[in-house]
Amino acid sequence: MKLNGHPRSRRIVLKKEFKDVLDTGRRTTNGDFTLWHKTGEPDREPRLGIIVAKKALGCAVKRNRARRLVREVFRLRRQLLAGGVDIILYPRTDRNLDDFGKMERAVLGIWKKAGIYKEAA
Repeated sequence: MKLNGHPRSRRIVLKKEFKDVLDTGRRTTNGDFTLWHKTGEPDREPRLGIIVAKKALGCAVKRNRARRLVREVFRLRRQLLAGGVDIILYPRTDRNLDDFGKMERAVLGIWKKAGIYKEAA
């Protein structure tokens, strides 16, 4: 495994895990994303799930780029997330796919709005 990779332990992969977060988690939206999050055990690492709809982003190239960019933001910023939180992100537009900086600001913005991200001191 890569040192700073995205291993299975940091992903939401099972259908029942997605369903649990979608059904019982809190939902937050803005113009770019819909986010569901559910807090769990505080000593567990945060986990990420991504839902990308063909209707929202179109071709596979855009959908895969959205996944890659969101995963990279999560990988770089996960240590500042609340402990044990499960996050599901649903990108609603392709507006931020041009630039990593734009995507990072958008993702961090919705995390802050949801109250699961704390600024570095």
